[in-house]
Amino acid sequence: MTERSDGLECSLGLSKTSVFSSTYLPPIEWYVEYLDTEEVLIDRFEHYVKQSYRNRAHICGAQGLQRLIVPVKRKNHMPMNEVQLANDFPWKTEHLRSLQAAYRNSPYFEYYEHHFAEFYDQSIETLVDLNSKFHQKIMIMLGIEDRAHYSEEYVDQFNNDFRNQIHPKQSNSSLTFPEYPQVFQERHGFVANLSIIDLLFNLGPESLGYLKSCIRR
Repeated sequence: MTERSDGLECSLGLSKTSVFSSTYLPPIEWYVEYLDTEEVLIDRFEHYVKQSYRNRAHICGAQGLQRLIVPVKRKNHMPMNEVQLANDFPWKTEHLRSLQAAYRNSPYFEYYEHHFAEFYDQSIETLVDLNSKFHQKIMIMLGIEDRAHYSEEYVDQFNNDFRNQIHPKQSNSSLTFPEYPQVFQERHGFVANLSIIDLLFNLGPESLGYLKSCIRR
């Protein structure tokens, strides 16, 4: 069984349903697949997987690829909905400073910074709540209806399953990511499939059009 994250009706008229992990500031490919899906199911009861996008995001800073990792309190085989944030570490301050250092010179940083900064000031206890808050805000910035459902139990099998396919150590070879201007591109070259925030800070309102341009090979 599932429940809607809001009362919005699906308007894309597509023909499939896909299951996703709850993800921290997801990579661009997460949202490309979202747009190509009629019904989005986010599994809150899957087992937490370390070294995945569930608690990390990739950005590009002055030194190149940078991993923003949310520290968590967990046990082996713990379901995602029970994973607590390790808020005794100053990770929120570190992440916000990293975003500021990486994107303060991007074209749209001043328009979006405060939307992200507000969540680093809030008292949030669980990883899925943190991820959900960022996701809902990103939907607004992209101008996309939030069509996500959230599972009420573990989803055992699913035809279109991106929970392990979208992974930092596994690139999706079926997608192409066109170049767009990045802050440190002259120094590091174009870095594809970073966090969606890289796209937003650099392209702003053109971000949705870019997502639609990421075609399959």
